[in-house]
Amino acid sequence: MHNIFSLIHRPKSFKHIEIVSEVSSVDSNQFTLPNFSDFVIPYLQGENLCLKRKSTMRNIIIETLIEYLEVRYTKHWVIKALGRKLLLKYPKIHREDCTSKRTRKEELGFLMSRLADRRRVRKNRKRKKEKQSTNF
Repeated sequence: MHNIFSLIHRPKSFKHIEIVSEVSSVDSNQFTLPNFSDFVIPYLQGENLCLKRKSTMRNIIIETLIEYLEVRYTKHWVIKALGRKLLLKYPKIHREDCTSKRTRKEELGFLMSRLADRRRVRKNRKRKKEKQSTNF
């Protein structure tokens, strides 16, 4: 006979099941992923990497995604859907630990947060540069 705690207890893989079902709800026709270089495939497949190599690969992925977003999408909400699509295609992708509550909520919160931050900084620099060029 089961006690109440065994009925309430969720299996360890339950979070993974929730994420996969949420990720699979992303419209695969609407959101596609860019073609990543062969260099970053070990990161995407979750292979064991040293910290320096992992950081380099993460930066290359972020740069690739920024370029891709600039060409294809202009809406900011696409970043969240893009993160879900990454999880669907690369379920073993490295997940970074993060101390911020804001980025801990999402499975790839750290990567997507860095992506959004860099993209925002670039847009602001571009606006500032355009504003300066019109003043002269």
